[in-house]
Amino acid sequence: MSSSINRQRLKFVTKPFALLIAGIIGIHTPSVANSTNHSLTASQHQDRPALSDIYSPEMLAAYKGFQADADIVRLQQLKYWVDLIEAYHKKTGHYPLQDTNQKNLTVFIATPQQQQYTYQLPGAKYATMKQFINDLEAGLGHSIEERYDPQYAPDVKPNYYIYMLDGDDYFFAIHTHQDYPFSRPVAPDYNKVEVSNRYHPSTPKILTSSMLFKSKAYKQAASKDLQNPEFFSQREALTLHATKSEQ
Repeated sequence: MSSSINRQRLKFVTKPFALLIAGIIGIHTPSVANSTNHSLTASQHQDRPALSDIYSPEMLAAYKGFQADADIVRLQQLKYWVDLIEAYHKKTGHYPLQDTNQKNLTVFIATPQQQQYTYQLPGAKYATMKQFINDLEAGLGHSIEERYDPQYAPDVKPNYYIYMLDGDDYFFAIHTHQDYPFSRPVAPDYNKVEVSNRYHPSTPKILTSSMLFKSKAYKQAASKDLQNPEFFSQREALTLHATKSEQ
């Protein structure tokens, strides 16, 4: 393979990591035009160079430190959102945005900045984050804080959460860098943690809230101390009411 082709491949597979580093230091990055996939394909994962071959030891340490803390935040925020969704159901008898006319839809739990990295499948039904928050607040009878994935730009995994309705069931998923006993591997450095209102034996590790949140593995993972709590607190504070500031 020619050196020019090698350089082109290296440029392609490392672009997500450049976006990630920008996310770590808080730089707003442009949208990845016409992207229809938020993770690398299997062949691209094989071709992906090691991070140590691309970045300095300092930058690599920043990447790993960010992901270690971000995964703790993600796990904590998963419980935050699921608790709200199930409290809503207890009060109303149905799940957010679920009615007799529409029982199959998806909401990307993403800030306006993160929304640019989402992709809507043709023919599928979607609701906006604003619609989701408005309905949650109406059902609960009080305002809520909005908590988002702390990563500004995607790497090999999506940088947002997903709420989905499928008939009478709801699903809520986050994407983590680290694998856990309760996560489902998707690709290297890309794992999915998912909660539903009932256990789905056909898809192992889609767990109910009681199965996941009462487990020793989850409690240990979600209760770890952050290396840089001030950074994540400040970042979270910027978007606690993101939908309220939308035009």
